[in-house]
Amino acid sequence: MLAAALVAARPSQLWAQSATAAVSGVVTDDTGGALPGVTVTIVNKANGVTQVQVTNPEGRYRAVALPPAPYEIRAELAGFTGVAREVTLRVGSDGTVDLQMAVGGLAENLIVTGEAPLVEVTKSQPSSVVEASQLQALPTITRNFLTLSQLLPGSGPTAGTGKFAFTKFGGVADQRNGYTTLIDGGSVDDTDWGSPTINVTQDAVQEFKVFRNQFDAQYGAALSAVVTVVTKSGGNQASGSAFYFGRDQALNAKNYFATTKPPFDQTRVGGS
Repeated sequence: MLAAALVAARPSQLWAQSATAAVSGVVTDDTGGALPGVTVTIVNKANGVTQVQVTNPEGRYRAVALPPAPYEIRAELAGFTGVAREVTLRVGSDGTVDLQMAVGGLAENLIVTGEAPLVEVTKSQPSSVVEASQLQALPTITRNFLTLSQLLPGSGPTAGTGKFAFTKFGGVADQRNGYTTLIDGGSVDDTDWGSPTINVTQDAVQEFKVFRNQFDAQYGAALSAVVTVVTKSGGNQASGSAFYFGRDQALNAKNYFATTKPPFDQTRVGGS
């Protein structure tokens, strides 16, 4: 009874891990032997926050609940030359980054290599990420960033407009739990129509990921896809943005079959 009450009181907590990432790996010496007791430091290069792990007797480490960001993963052990790898963790990813250390003196410098490709060996579901650079560069008439999901494989618009304008994945629209939308780990679905009830400005979004089919059991109440959105977090430097988007009828092209240009003027101003 107590467990049921806690679940009912804090349902959003069940989704929290969907807005973060995880990374794991094995630390070995130059002969391939596992190295236990290695200090592995995971540094968020966006804000400097660190998480420290120590490898187990099998040389394995794992870090969870990491905000999506570029990271530097360092491995240090007395008697070995320190190494570091750079990797970018995306929302919902669970990647593997293995590290190899060579025997060396304590005074030797840390060896940093380029960004390592993130390999996800524990997940098989198809997914796509819309990154910050794409959110900034791709045009959207309505300034609704979720419409960019219609550019991903297996998705597209439905015929409705306004409240009834849905995105469909695998031929299933979001009515009646076609897909679930999460913002920073919390569900924002309309219980009647399935469409998101809360939206955030496009400038506040860091990235979002669409899982299509075969998603984990943690994502309930979805048939075709799960859309998980991560908003931007603070950093070490103050920053902001402002925008102006304008479209004038004089610059619009006329439909080949139309006799006149349809009226369409749009001005959007804002910032964050």
